[in-house]
Amino acid sequence: MKIFFKNFIGLFGVLAFVQIANAQQANVFPNTGNVGIGVTNPLSLLHVDGEIRSKKNRITDDGVKASDISAQGIAAAVGSWTPTSRSMHYEIGSNWDLSQIQLRAGSSMVKNTIRLQTDWNGSGLDGTGGVYFGLKSIDTHVMLSNGNVGIGTLNPAERLSVNGKIRAQEIKVETANWPDYVFTDGYQLPSLKETAEFIEKNKHLPGVPKAAEVEENGLSLGEMNKILLQKIEEMTLHLIKQQQQIKDMQDKINSITNK
Repeated sequence: MKIFFKNFIGLFGVLAFVQIANAQQANVFPNTGNVGIGVTNPLSLLHVDGEIRSKKNRITDDGVKASDISAQGIAAAVGSWTPTSRSMHYEIGSNWDLSQIQLRAGSSMVKNTIRLQTDWNGSGLDGTGGVYFGLKSIDTHVMLSNGNVGIGTLNPAERLSVNGKIRAQEIKVETANWPDYVFTDGYQLPSLKETAEFIEKNKHLPGVPKAAEVEENGLSLGEMNKILLQKIEEMTLHLIKQQQQIKDMQDKINSITNK
């Protein structure tokens, strides 16, 4: 029994030695200073051939340059590291509905940012996803995921919404139903009397939006140009008609004078 026990202990020791030897072959500590885990020829200070699991990783260079890799995203910065300082990072919101890729420059209080973010509810339906541009910690411009662009506004309801002045060398507006129909035979030209009565009652031209409507809703350049052209064409027809009446009266006066 003693002999059997000694043989068993000896065999166990041999197996343990083999396992340690194999582990040492896979995990090496050469005199180069590099450490290899799962690799026998490490090419870096730490060379791992396999999966690494940790809660959070931080890479620093004397505390000056830093990057973080965590469950909330990936962040990299130059300078003293803080999540709101100069950085390029990817992050996920605490409710896991919002994710974004962001570039930041400046201090935490006065920073300029560019970020690409998903919608707040993660469904793509609430219209908050897009590319945002921020100056001095305030978002000023946006290109939303629905295709709308806002300058000075973050809630553009049109393809381009601008909260401010626009300067351009030329603006081309495409519109349909240009009012050449005023010159067709079937057009009912309002009389000057009808127009005068309408103005007296409503304080604006027929077919032209009221001042209150324009102040509240703005106006479409294409639609307004159509309305103005229609009024000019109607006025031109009245002038032509009056000119003909003046000519007829002048002819009658000349005829009477000759007699």
